[in-house]
Amino acid sequence: MAYRYTLDIDCFCPWGRFDVVVRNGEVVQARRVGSGGVGGSGQPPGALTIDGLFTVVSQARSSSSPAANVTVSYDERYGYPQRISIDRIADAVDDEISYTVSDFQVLERDST
Repeated sequence: MAYRYTLDIDCFCPWGRFDVVVRNGEVVQARRVGSGGVGGSGQPPGALTIDGLFTVVSQARSSSSPAANVTVSYDERYGYPQRISIDRIADAVDDEISYTVSDFQVLERDST
């Protein structure tokens, strides 16, 4: 399956907004959009696929090291995590992170 989406990573970190294209489970493009984030450049860690977002949720809820709070909303049509909010340590400052997926679209085989 090939798809594209916009990923917003909101945290006290150098990321921001990315246009992501995935083909056969692999990120083929993760282009930073605008100047969101605290600073820095480059791709987000792992340049996340939709499967990667499910892994983020799973790891945040892991029984070996669960986050204090994990909130997830899912897309009604495709079932992917549309918004993930993670607060790793209750009452800590600047440890929260959220991922928001928008503009998701399934691609034709040869389009990008």
